[in-house]
Amino acid sequence: MSVPLRTYKIQIGPNRYVCAIELITESMVPKEKWSVYQEIIQFEQEQATERWSFLSIVPMDYVYGFYLMEPEAEFGTRVTMITQMKFASNVNLLADIGSELPFVLRQGMQAGFVGSVLACQRYLEMSAENE
Repeated sequence: MSVPLRTYKIQIGPNRYVCAIELITESMVPKEKWSVYQEIIQFEQEQATERWSFLSIVPMDYVYGFYLMEPEAEFGTRVTMITQMKFASNVNLLADIGSELPFVLRQGMQAGFVGSVLACQRYLEMSAENE
């Protein structure tokens, strides 16, 4: 699932960053930008719905936290994620039950984390190229 997130980057050392994140709400951006976000989210929703007949996407009520990105010898980059999030309730019975099951939460967090790691790695590569 795609959700619009705002990220603030704070450099804390050579190639070490804290990236604060928060869920963007409609009141935080111009209407035109919100429409673009909604188109992307709708596209992602349609892609997921085609693969899963029980509507596997549950909207978020809120998301905030941060990533700590730093160099690491074996993998190149270590990313630590600390977030607080709440899924919307009463979406449908299966979604409500699924959003409480540890293995479902773990799979969702893993998918989101892998995507975030790839984004962070690309960001570090771009930063290194600009130095």
